[in-house]
Amino acid sequence: MCYGQTGKYWERINEEEMGIKVITAVQSDAVKRLRVKKNPSKPLRQIDQHLDGKASKPKSQNESVKNSQPMDDDPLSSAVTSNTPVTIEFSNEKDAFVRVRKFYQKCKKYQKEGTSFCGRRWLYFIDSGGQIQFQKLLPAFMPYASVLLLVVSLSKDLNEPSSTAMQLSERKINVSERSLSVIEILKQLLSAIASSTQRYRSLIADDPLLSELITPPSDKLKVLPVATHPDEYEEALKKGKESSDDKRKKINEIAHRHESCEIVGHEGRIYLYKVDGSKARNKVFEDLQPDSDLYKIAQALEKNHYKIKVPLKWYCFGVLLHDVAKEGCGVLSLSYCQELGQQLEVNLSADKSLSAIKFLSFLNKLLFYPDSPAGDLVFVNIESLFNILKDLLVFVCDAHSDAKFLLSDQKALVCKGHLSIEILKKASKSCNKISKAFSDFETKLLGLFEYLLIATKLPEKDTFFMPALLPIKDVSDINPYPNTIPLLFYFENAIPMGLFCAVIVHLLSEKEASWKVIEESNFSNYFTLQCPDLLESIIILVEQVDCIALYCEAEDDYIPAREAMEEAVDAAMLAHKLSEKPKKAFYCPCGKGRHVAVVSWLKKQRRHVFHCTINHKSQKMPDCLNWLDQTSKRKRRHDELQHLPDVLESNIAYQVLVESTEEIKEYFSDDFSEIASKLLQMNLITERERSAITDTNTGRNKYQRMEELIEHVKVAVKIKESVFFLLLDIFNEKEYSTCYRFCSKTQSKI
Repeated sequence: MCYGQTGKYWERINEEEMGIKVITAVQSDAVKRLRVKKNPSKPLRQIDQHLDGKASKPKSQNESVKNSQPMDDDPLSSAVTSNTPVTIEFSNEKDAFVRVRKFYQKCKKYQKEGTSFCGRRWLYFIDSGGQIQFQKLLPAFMPYASVLLLVVSLSKDLNEPSSTAMQLSERKINVSERSLSVIEILKQLLSAIASSTQRYRSLIADDPLLSELITPPSDKLKVLPVATHPDEYEEALKKGKESSDDKRKKINEIAHRHESCEIVGHEGRIYLYKVDGSKARNKVFEDLQPDSDLYKIAQALEKNHYKIKVPLKWYCFGVLLHDVAKEGCGVLSLSYCQELGQQLEVNLSADKSLSAIKFLSFLNKLLFYPDSPAGDLVFVNIESLFNILKDLLVFVCDAHSDAKFLLSDQKALVCKGHLSIEILKKASKSCNKISKAFSDFETKLLGLFEYLLIATKLPEKDTFFMPALLPIKDVSDINPYPNTIPLLFYFENAIPMGLFCAVIVHLLSEKEASWKVIEESNFSNYFTLQCPDLLESIIILVEQVDCIALYCEAEDDYIPAREAMEEAVDAAMLAHKLSEKPKKAFYCPCGKGRHVAVVSWLKKQRRHVFHCTINHKSQKMPDCLNWLDQTSKRKRRHDELQHLPDVLESNIAYQVLVESTEEIKEYFSDDFSEIASKLLQMNLITERERSAITDTNTGRNKYQRMEELIEHVKVAVKIKESVFFLLLDIFNEKEYSTCYRFCSKTQSKI
């Protein structure tokens, strides 16, 4: 949902209306500038109200526009006065780009060529809804945020199950019988959004163009706790529900665990902003009082907004795309978008149009995935993509109660999450609408889902697997293999929403390993998998609130299963643009309930230890070392290193490499890409590892990339100490005195 500021309050508005309002305001501004020039002695009313978006609301498409001002008319026409903002409506594609072109030319005439729109104010709200399947899919499309509104009900405890209902325009649906608790969903969503926001901000900082155009409000994601249903609060307290102070305390504890988050308080205190939706329905909010919580929310949003300068050419281009797209299915081909950019006659070449589209996609004013199978499509109307996901959920919901009577292909979707092109056509009217414009759209869409790691292609022809469509299972007390120890990929701040399903998709997408789901009774948080060419027996993956648990039936599978999971987690986090990496952990044996002991490495003593997350004391857990002791298991990675000359395998080189990591980052981070390529030539890293490190879309800075590169080298040095000398040879090629001194000093330690 998009909201534009109209003075005292925010008004819901769609993209087309927003574009027209801005054009109206700017054109009115241009007219007034000319009037001042022609008749400077005549007093004029300030244009500030127009610059803040307070233009007349456009009429609907079905109404005639009798008093609208054509953009190619004389700007001094009597139809335009200082008190009458212009309302514009485009009737067709040709009219659209002609009018926008005229608008741009007038802006150039009455304003500077380099005009950027930085005075408009609008909000984008993405409502997760509370429906767990949709929430698991949403982070794949999640934009960065400056403020996250965590909305809770005063009539409900945070430990109660969240709603399984999803509100549609005409009815409610219930896709699952079970959901996570409210507080669990808050934790996972906050973890996903906070981590993604950090990546986006890093991407902005590392890109000269983005850093010039976009200024984040601060280094932290601002969290605004909002409470609804205050009219039911007193009755809820009588029934023993938790107080608003208890809710405020719990929300603060959740946010406080994220170093990248900060609660937006009031008068120096943690505050729970209360909003009564029943008043909104009665339109009581039009005159906000300074002492009202809604006014305080508006002030907080105003203080914590991104400052974004949208170049005039790009904005005009975006307005044109949205107006053309609304006449059709909401999706345009990239080539047609570029053609429209050239027809605008604003010096937008094909390459510059592409840059504008990427920028608008970064702002989530449209969706564009240039490296995906749908790279030739632009989802100008974001809802055109989201509606397809909603259609699938509705289809699954409506068919679930009669699953035993369904035909095999429909039953495969409802019970297994298997989606074919034929079923996609049956399930989604939104998809069919787009398919009329693009004959191969279904194939590209499923390819896009695969690219985003929300689906994977199965061996069966044209069939894809979407794990997020499956219901969830109660995994609060589960231990499928009592004779072995589960390894935990532990997130201190809860596992990011949607990551688990992306991990499953990555495993099943592996070309070098034949992973497959071996049971029909799987859930979106519980999977039984097999990989015959890698593992002796089956494994089970379970999503808990703060970790992914890996259960192996056979102890000999520990190391290869762990390595496969490490790669899958890294790939999923990269795809979802997440920054917080999990730690290895195990369930703690200290007897204080179910919690974890995190693995740490003592550099000087060269051994692993396990620290309880409750009392922080070390725990004796010798059996867990079998998950971690790589040298005692088969050395799967970098077998090609065996041709290197033998040296004394005391592995002093590994210790020196660990101790020198910070210096290496300081001296050589500028050359991480070149070093990665040379390590690839020596077969010390894989092509996939090199690509992940050098990928410009990850949002990591050069030091983080160099650190990841060193981690790969450490694995090789553990296996063969002489690998370290190859790394020093690469460093020695740099003709800098500091580099030479570092290499000499380092080599003398070995």
